[in-house]
Amino acid sequence: STSLMRGKQIHACVMKNSPELDIVVCNALITMYGISSDSPENARELFDLMPERNVVSWNAMMAAYNYHGQGAKALQLYDKMLDVKMTPNKVTFVTVLASCNNRAFLSEGKRLHAHIQEKFTIGLDFSLGTALVNMYGKYGDLENAWRIFNLLPHRNTVSWNGMITSYSLHNQPKRALNLFEQMMQEGIMPDKFIFVSILSTHATKEDLADGRRVYGRVTGSRCETDPFVCTAILNMFCKCGSMEDAEEMFGYIVDPDEVLWTAMISGHAQHGAGKKALELFAMMCAHGSP
Repeated sequence: STSLMRGKQIHACVMKNSPELDIVVCNALITMYGISSDSPENARELFDLMPERNVVSWNAMMAAYNYHGQGAKALQLYDKMLDVKMTPNKVTFVTVLASCNNRAFLSEGKRLHAHIQEKFTIGLDFSLGTALVNMYGKYGDLENAWRIFNLLPHRNTVSWNGMITSYSLHNQPKRALNLFEQMMQEGIMPDKFIFVSILSTHATKEDLADGRRVYGRVTGSRCETDPFVCTAILNMFCKCGSMEDAEEMFGYIVDPDEVLWTAMISGHAQHGAGKKALELFAMMCAHGSP
């Protein structure tokens, strides 16, 4: 990419003028290579050549592995960091918790949690607590996710979304909705991610009343015209079997994109209204969204 080429040019220029790279410059280059290259190998090559590394160096390299979906290598690097007696900081733990990117790593996440408890008090730290909520919630350990969520000294939309998404992912729509309502009562305004998450839990006729309640919360909010939220609302109405609500809501959208058109077409097709689906497809093509 152009940004990678420019980065390499800067790297070459720095090396020409100062062969002994400053640790701060090296850390910046690791980050640059980590997000600009097709793989983290350029970053790792530089990391391995560094005569001296600080905690930022290790964090940057682990983040590069995460960026490329190589969580196992980030975890291996964390263990190597401990082997060389480098002390992790909060950024280290937040980064390496993100490396636990499938259920097979849940045991690793619990090990990290134990390390964090040795070094920090979770009830007094927001970033670490939120990272743990997300890690436990993602893999279905909702008991631990909920316990840590309640220890957080304060909660913002990120932490609320982490807990609501946990319930949504694991098919607990009532608990997700109750938490959503609690969040609103505490004066925290949902963002688009929370709306999409909570709407995704409503997928049956029995969920329609609750889905309409969430839709009412969207109306008048800053997320009312967000395309992702609008698509989630349409999908919710379609899944709950209320094409009337879906059509009414779709009619309010001034300039629907292809995703919104597709949601409506799919909804009618799923409910046996093939003729209506074809009519909508023709309208979409005429609208200029083939």
